[in-house]
Amino acid sequence: MSRKQLEELEVHFAEIRKNRWLDKRLAYVLACSFVGNEEAFDYDVFQAMKQGLKRKLGTFHLLQGPIMDTLIGLLMANDKTTDNDLENLLVGYDLLVEAGFKRSSGTYYAALMLSLSGLDPVMVATRGQAIFQAIREDHPWITSTDDASGAVMLALQSDFARWPVEEIAAMVEDYYQGLRESSFSKFADLQYAAASCANYFNRYDPQCVAAINSVVVGLKAVDFHIDHLLYTPIVTLAYLSEKHPVAYRQIAENDQMLKTRGHLRFDRSMRQLLAVSLYTMQELREAQKGTAQQLDALTVSLMIMQEQMAVAAATTAVIVSSTAGNN
Repeated sequence: MSRKQLEELEVHFAEIRKNRWLDKRLAYVLACSFVGNEEAFDYDVFQAMKQGLKRKLGTFHLLQGPIMDTLIGLLMANDKTTDNDLENLLVGYDLLVEAGFKRSSGTYYAALMLSLSGLDPVMVATRGQAIFQAIREDHPWITSTDDASGAVMLALQSDFARWPVEEIAAMVEDYYQGLRESSFSKFADLQYAAASCANYFNRYDPQCVAAINSVVVGLKAVDFHIDHLLYTPIVTLAYLSEKHPVAYRQIAENDQMLKTRGHLRFDRSMRQLLAVSLYTMQELREAQKGTAQQLDALTVSLMIMQEQMAVAAATTAVIVSSTAGNN
């Protein structure tokens, strides 16, 4: 991250934090999603979208404050700021519920992914539910509504369009076990990381697990603690490492620059999550421009959106959990 990018991050952060009720950790994660965007975060647009979504939802809904803020922030980061974009989010949510997903905040994240994909929402919702059920057969006790977004992510993967859902679930299970046998602990984030492995690598290969372990070693070498929040970004780094070596020194410099700003000085987990995410987002945006990797533009756009959502959802879960614990 250059000084210019750090300054851009701080500008977006300051604009987002005009909402003093918004947790600074989430504010930084949302600000990170805007670094490199052509459009800056606009607080007035954010507030207008929030009021519009509240009107559409009515009095009774399942969206807690941090989750609603996350959904709106990520819609804005993906240049979706109209009333129709909000409607598409809610239509996607209803389609997922009709397909069999439970009404929950996790299903809203899946609806966000669905609405941003531009693909046939009915087909993706139906396919996503079938994948979700196949994954749940392997892990009935840990698969929850939070896994809806992982199932939808896999349903969006064009390479899996003709695959039986049982084979997709088996690949997720293979990666789950492979990561468990290495250095990953049994958090809810692990199952999403395993789904991300399947999504990125399109096959099960022990060498892919070895690449992930290599990333873990590289991060530890620059004094990173491997927190469960980092699981999915580590998978993304492993995928990017197939194209060119990971610049661990740059990631460490990101961490040091964030540490000097003060807001996250004593929150190592969040600071290091942002340090990695800023690097991966920069690499993916370079790929989107065609300067780093030769990848399909739609594929890269989906990867950016999925990375943004995974980091934001994990952060929001920590915030909601800590808030509940204080009540």
